[in-house]
Amino acid sequence: MFNRSERPFTFRVQNQISRFLNFSLSDTKKAEILQNIVAEESNYFYDFIYQNSIGPFMYFQIKEMGFLDDIPEEFETFLRYIYEKKFARNFALKMELERCLQVLSKEGISAMLLKGAITFVKPIYPSPFLRFMSDIDLLVKQQELAKAIAILEDLGYLCDISVFDGKRLRHYHQHLYTDIGIGAVELHHYPISLRYSDWIDLDSWWAEAEEVTLGKASALIPSPKHQILHILLHNGIGHESQLLSNIGRQFDFALNVEYYRDKINWEAYAFSLRNKKFRKLLEIYLYLTHKNIGLKLPYNLHHNPVQLQRYISYIEKISQVPECAYLSSCLFHAMLRSNNSFVFF
Repeated sequence: MFNRSERPFTFRVQNQISRFLNFSLSDTKKAEILQNIVAEESNYFYDFIYQNSIGPFMYFQIKEMGFLDDIPEEFETFLRYIYEKKFARNFALKMELERCLQVLSKEGISAMLLKGAITFVKPIYPSPFLRFMSDIDLLVKQQELAKAIAILEDLGYLCDISVFDGKRLRHYHQHLYTDIGIGAVELHHYPISLRYSDWIDLDSWWAEAEEVTLGKASALIPSPKHQILHILLHNGIGHESQLLSNIGRQFDFALNVEYYRDKINWEAYAFSLRNKKFRKLLEIYLYLTHKNIGLKLPYNLHHNPVQLQRYISYIEKISQVPECAYLSSCLFHAMLRSNNSFVFF
């Protein structure tokens, strides 16, 4: 059972690490925050950093600030281990991605990079090896899915449960993995769960995709607006229970917004979402990253910040009770699906 007396400490940990990652704070202020972090001497800091996938970037930032010698050796060793482990894994994933793309392209199959794979071709992070990645996400056209799976199987990939149920597709992606631990490939034919198949105009994704190269391989990536939308849907629907609490996902979203800040007409983009459920999610997530990570808002939000904060605070209070985690997800989905901006207020 979760110890309620630990909650103030838990939230202080999250707050201090959020402030260290804050875009708007100076290195001097971050140095003070860093000293507060290491002074806690608690394993919870280690757990929080690991679970939120922010260790590699924290190590990189502390190193760039010149503060590695100012933190305890144990803490430096912990961060360096995560950094080097993720660097090596992402390097291997990059090589594997290039190998897969070359063969798929040779067989006439267009593949679109999704999520973390995009950082290999776009400088969203200072280094593509700083983003946490456990697998490679690729989108192919539905009519080419079976052929693409067969191609990757010829490369040595294995399937666990087939995405095909006779002629029917039972899932939005096929999970393939290797037996040598390099990583897995999520071969999508749709970006999100098929339950939301009427939420995305997939034809526009393919029509507006950008051509890119990775080494000797060619591929596609979603347009900037579709990339932002996919992050929102992946975090808000695929991992809604972590929407408010996972600082790593918020930080990743903030970096993407910064990279695409001048590549998207945000006012027009938000207006284009006015009759969809996505606009609520966009403004909640923008406000959340503004509050927690210091992201400068790319446009004046249409929803009242007081409403946004009231909703976030309400869900945060519910989420603090482990027994109510599922309830917070239900409330979030009810809000997202409703025709009113905030059905609870």
